[in-house]
Amino acid sequence: MNPIDLTASAQFIKRIAVVRFSALGDVLLAVAAVEQLQKYFPSAEITWFTSPQAILILEGLPNIRFVVVEKPRALGDYLKFYSKFKHEKFDLVLAMQASFRINLFYPALHAPIKIGFDKTRARDGQSFFTTHAIASVESQAITQRHLLDSFFAFGEILGVPRSEDVTWHLPISDNDHEWAEAQLKNLAKPILLIHPCASKAERNWPESRLLEVVSVVRKWGCGIVFTGGNSPHELAVCERLS
Repeated sequence: MNPIDLTASAQFIKRIAVVRFSALGDVLLAVAAVEQLQKYFPSAEITWFTSPQAILILEGLPNIRFVVVEKPRALGDYLKFYSKFKHEKFDLVLAMQASFRINLFYPALHAPIKIGFDKTRARDGQSFFTTHAIASVESQAITQRHLLDSFFAFGEILGVPRSEDVTWHLPISDNDHEWAEAQLKNLAKPILLIHPCASKAERNWPESRLLEVVSVVRKWGCGIVFTGGNSPHELAVCERLS
């Protein structure tokens, strides 16, 4: 896989497809990388394929067309997706998610250039469905790099410079701000925010340690806010920590 010659490619990159469904934290990181692309390709039409969960925080981002798709669970889901996009063509696909279920979407997105992760991070055979890969990172160095670095690498292979001023212009309404301020106004300051449940259980910190943190912070007189989804498991964890 050779580096992309931007001088030869930039002139025909008018339609860009971005694929990132989950997890929500990763989707938020991808926003910064996509905003960098918008600055570098201001006339390009960007289509972002994402999930019903992620669109709740993405909808309203300017100059981006969103395609909301449930993660496929059966062959019929793929056939429906392939049929819907068989006549749509892109100049570039940024395969920002590598998982078995999502990798099978990439052949349906027609484009001469499809950029995926490097061989260390292109899980579940993603490299079979892409034409180029972002810069390779030694496996032992991956744990020392932020995921945001890998998302910016998708732009770097196209010649998009890394900005020192990373921005996220999330579409948060005045009503959202007012609601948040109402929840926080009576809490002691400073406030500690705890997000106890990750998307995968193996990433969670033990509850016993979180309880220790909560106990110490309360002794300091700080306010505490628990964040997360509304699943029974997450609600139960927050209740126990409260």
